[in-house]
Parts: sequence; C-alpha cells; structure tokens
Amino acid sequence: MARLDNKNQNSFKIIATTLSGLEEVLGEELKNLGANDIKVLNRAVEFTGDIKLIYKANLSLSCAIRILVPIKYFYISSQRDFYYKLRNFDWDIFLSADQSFSVHSNISNSIIFNNSHFVSLRAKDAIVDYYKYKNNNRPNVDIKSSDVKFYIHINSDELVTLMIDSTGEALYKRGYRKEAGEAPLNEVLAAGMVLLSSWNKTDSLLDPFCGSGTILIEAYHIATKTPVNLNRKKFNFMGWRDFDSKLFINLKRELVRNIQPIKCSLIGQDINHAMIHKAINNTKNIQFSSDEIIDFEVKDFWDEAIKNNFQGSIITNPPYGNRLDCIDFKSFGDKLKNDYANSIAWVLIGDDEISKLRNNNLSNKSNKGLKSIGLKASKKYRLMNGSWPCTYAKFDLFSGKHSKYTKDKIAKI
Repeated sequence: MARLDNKNQNSFKIIATTLSGLEEVLGEELKNLGANDIKVLNRAVEFTGDIKLIYKANLSLSCAIRILVPIKYFYISSQRDFYYKLRNFDWDIFLSADQSFSVHSNISNSIIFNNSHFVSLRAKDAIVDYYKYKNNNRPNVDIKSSDVKFYIHINSDELVTLMIDSTGEALYKRGYRKEAGEAPLNEVLAAGMVLLSSWNKTDSLLDPFCGSGTILIEAYHIATKTPVNLNRKKFNFMGWRDFDSKLFINLKRELVRNIQPIKCSLIGQDINHAMIHKAINNTKNIQFSSDEIIDFEVKDFWDEAIKNNFQGSIITNPPYGNRLDCIDFKSFGDKLKNDYANSIAWVLIGDDEISKLRNNNLSNKSNKGLKSIGLKASKKYRLMNGSWPCTYAKFDLFSGKHSKYTKDKIAKI
C-alpha cells in the first residue's frame, strides 16, 4: 500500500484539479480550509498542507475534481531517459506487487512526447519492469478501478511531475444524484456557479430550469457548510500505509459539528414533472437533510397566468445549443426584466457562435446566446460546460431604464 514519504515533513505540496474558469474560487475554498502557499494554475490550484488537509480537501472542496500529491520531479532529455528514470524510482513506497495501478498523463508543449497516451504506456512499462527485474512479481494494470492511481504531467521545459492520486473516483461524483436528466450539469460546475455569484446565503435562491436539482443541492451544501463528500465510503488515501483512520474519523466529526441550518428559501422550478420528481429524490440522498430543504415545483417559466412575486437571486442553466431544445433568449431576457425586478440573475449561456453553428436546424426566428437576451451584463466569466465554451453572466434586474438604475445605485453608496 502507498504511503507518503513525509516523516520529516509537517507540510508538503498538494495539487487540486478543477474545471477551466473555477481556479480562483477553488483557491478561495482552499484558503478557507487553511491551505498555505496557494498558487493558481491552469485548471488546478497548487498549495501546501499536511495529511489532515488532504483528507479535509477531499471531503469538503466543492470545486475540486481530485487531489493529487507530487512525489517526484525530474527533467528528461529523451523518451529513453524518461523510461529509465521511472524504472529506477523506488515504487515500493507507493505500490505493492499485489495491488493494481493505473497511469494518466498530460503534456504541455513537450518536444520529446506528443501523445499523452504513449506517455502513460511508457510509464506503465517502467513500473512493471521495476517489479519484474526485482522479484518477477508485478502489479496489475487496471484503468477503471485501480488501487493506486498515478498522474504524470510534462511541461514545455521537459519537467516531469509524478503525482499520486489521493481521491480515486472523481470528486464531482457526490453520490446524491441517483437520477439525472438528458443533459445533467456537472456538480463541480454547479458549485462553481454558486460560489462565483457571491450569493450571500440568506437571500432566496431560485433556479427556474432546475432539472434534477444540481445547482440548488450544491447551494444547500455551500450555505450549510455541509461537506459535499461527507458520505463517500472510499477515497484512495484510505489504502495508503500511513492512513490515519483515527484522524480521519475525528475530522469527519469536526466537520459535522460545523454544519449550519439553512437560513433561506431554495426554490426549484421546471416544466417537466419527471424532472421535478428526480430532483426531489436526489435531495433525499443528501446526508443530514430531508426533502423539505428545497421547494421543488412544476412550473412553466413562460406561463403569463402565474403572477411572480419572487425577489432574491436566480442561478440557472437554461436550455441552449444542441444540448436541449434551445429557448428563445430574447423572450427569456424580457421575462427576467418584467417579472423578476429587484432580483439578481446569474445565467450560464453557450457562446453565440457555437449556438449558431450547432442550431442551424432551428428557426431563424429563434434568438440564441448572450447578445440576444437584451440585458446588460454587469459581470461575466468564461466557463466550460463539458466541451462547450460558455459565458456565465450576471444581470441586475430592475424596472425602468438602466441609466436611472445606475444613478440610483450610485446615490445609495
């Protein structure tokens, strides 16, 4: 079983990976957990901490995908050099011959390697050969459910970073979403949307296109300080030789004591009866909660007969592009302005160019994308929804003209 070679260290370097555009909010999460030396990278955040922080990061971080621990750095001059430096590494510290392992790689402008899959294959060969030359016993390779996962990154300077994965199954697989719709939102992205919005956790929060409820369930975790992976049964660090089960159990108890009651209304609406049913069932799977924490209701966003009195924050991911039937964004903007005055809306929208390219089957009368909403965005972020580039935009909703709203807002300062 793996162990961290850190007996003489109280702190070591750790890397949390995330989705593009969520690096800053992940950094803030880590700061709140007590991480030091925080450095924002591309789709990752580097920091320093101890073994307890590794456990805590896996349990608590809303915007992390996995937590990696660098175990070796070295420069390479050739593919042969790469192989031998790995074959001569002391793998017994992290892997035993009776365990399974996998290697995952990525490269950034390397001249020596131009295929990440080939990097993984050469690393696998080096590890297997290490054990074969030593005692003829070798660990098995298991890509899907390995006991130990290694990650390799090679940058443009041919610096190799070898890392061991403390997580296992990706952290966005929270376990609560047993039922999902046609195009479910990644849990990490949903949490990032909530954190980027600076929602104050006391205003009412509405998702009028809630689907299976992911945004609101993530908002519940954030508002109550409920660790998103508190009910997970397995992390890879549990198989390490130096796994401190007592420390882990005490940490979980400490995190449970810090959970707070919800202080606001969470409202989920969707026109689809089946999706509302799925959202309610998913909410029942949250630990330390009940299905009453979120008010889910079947409601047509476009229904003019329903008088809307909502005031608060809106965070939503409406249908766009080829993902689902695209909504009319001009009508969407008009509806927000006319029926949700004195609220703040945060909307995730696929890029105009992508929408137009992928929606040529839609009527030309259908308005698509951010520009068609007809509202001035006060803040924008670039995010990725799967392979789709998106804009996450904030709209301050008010009655009357924007110039008067701006003037009144300045006068209140």
